[in-house]
Amino acid sequence: MKVGGVSKDKPARISGPGAPAHGDLGYNGGPTISCPRIYAAFWGPHWQDATHQAQSQRLIQFLKDLIASDWMNILSQYGGGTGKNSGVYVTDAFAPNVTGTLSDGSIHATLQAQINNGSLPEPQAKNTSDVVIIYLDETVAVRDPNLAVMCEPSGDNAFGYHNYFTTSKGNNCYYAVIPSLSNSCIVNTCPS
Repeated sequence: MKVGGVSKDKPARISGPGAPAHGDLGYNGGPTISCPRIYAAFWGPHWQDATHQAQSQRLIQFLKDLIASDWMNILSQYGGGTGKNSGVYVTDAFAPNVTGTLSDGSIHATLQAQINNGSLPEPQAKNTSDVVIIYLDETVAVRDPNLAVMCEPSGDNAFGYHNYFTTSKGNNCYYAVIPSLSNSCIVNTCPS
């Protein structure tokens, strides 16, 4: 199964444009974010309270520090940027009305709704840079057996995943989904 260009099965090595220059990374032909333009999206009602607002600001600072760090030098060998300071943090968006259990399709619909209402911009044509990092609060889980199950009482198999879809205007919207890191979510994923 492929998710965001990554296969859970051992992939055949592929060379060509976008393939990693070095390393043991199996490239499966999916898109590569060259120099990320990061948008943070915070989904769920808890992001509105003071504790979660402070947490969102720490996560935003983490994203800013990450793209300004030497870690981006490591990613450059895989086609992800050109090293330290090769990305930019753009802005954040909040979606407090997202609750319950999401599928990947409902994630696409929510992202499209945020694009339609202007809280997130339409990705650039021939997008190779815009990426949305979605942080879920404790009230939101993902149950999509074909991709990931996160923060559910049974069947958890991921601490996050990445994928993309084509927007209504025909542009690729790349995103990563990060579940709540609450104790119950972590215990559901790693009971031991």
